[in-house]
Amino acid sequence: MKVKLGQIVAASGTPQQPGPLQKLVNVDEFCVGLKYRLAKLAIAVNDAARAFDPTKVALVEKYGAVHKMLDEDGNETDQDERGKSCRPEDESWPEFIKEYGVLMEEDVELAIESAILPPAADAAGVTAADLMILDGLVTVRGEDEKPALKVVK
Repeated sequence: MKVKLGQIVAASGTPQQPGPLQKLVNVDEFCVGLKYRLAKLAIAVNDAARAFDPTKVALVEKYGAVHKMLDEDGNETDQDERGKSCRPEDESWPEFIKEYGVLMEEDVELAIESAILPPAADAAGVTAADLMILDGLVTVRGEDEKPALKVVK
């Protein structure tokens, strides 16, 4: 299936803030088979997101700056110990956002099938925002449709 890199980045989340795909994998109300399909989908999406990480680091190196940080007493320190970062107030921010935006529109081919969620997915804590991010990766089956796995190649 072909998806945009931006959708992959949004669906995967971060180690600190799991994305909507991981949220679906953890829904207890889903049957084991669906949870397995979602886990396989999550692995494919997370692998594609990790492949983007070196490019993201290179962009930050290219356009980023070392910013002053505040210590616990509110005093400025000489630099951000995390290295460079990009902030909206930086002079290079427009160029960074432009190049980042182009990257987010890149097509990525995932060798995996999308999953069809049961109609009661909203009752399991799946939000409309989650489904918007996951559009094409998952589909919610209507009440009158037979359960099936949607095959997208």
